[in-house]
Amino acid sequence: METIALQLERAFRAAIAAAFGVDADPLIGVSQNEKFGDYQSNAAMGLAKILSEKTGQKTNPRAVAEQIKGKLNLGDMAQEISIAGPGFINVRLGPSFLARQLAEIAHDQRLGVGKRGQPQKVVVDYSGPNIAKQMHVGHVRSTI
Repeated sequence: METIALQLERAFRAAIAAAFGVDADPLIGVSQNEKFGDYQSNAAMGLAKILSEKTGQKTNPRAVAEQIKGKLNLGDMAQEISIAGPGFINVRLGPSFLARQLAEIAHDQRLGVGKRGQPQKVVVDYSGPNIAKQMHVGHVRSTI
């Protein structure tokens, strides 16, 4: 099952590619303040800088965000898409989309939890300073 953040990332990548012809990371994250929405993209600020360097003239991040928003196709996934501050694109998820996601998770055998990747070896090194001797700075290096 694909996560909401991954679905948003795919949609934002397509919108950025359609608007500017570049493949850029949309920087999707959970919104810091829920009054703005559920998820946010900070891509417009970085993209504005890249476009400014490319064209040689200053590009407004808010204008970049407006262009991304214009090309963004989220369907019923988003109840509201807004731009705040210098170019943060905020997405509030739609109730029908959330209901579908919850129903899908409820019927999933793994309850929406993705499979783990390949197991990896982890090396754990325990320090064992001699407690009969005085501790010194050299012990700290191996203990931390």
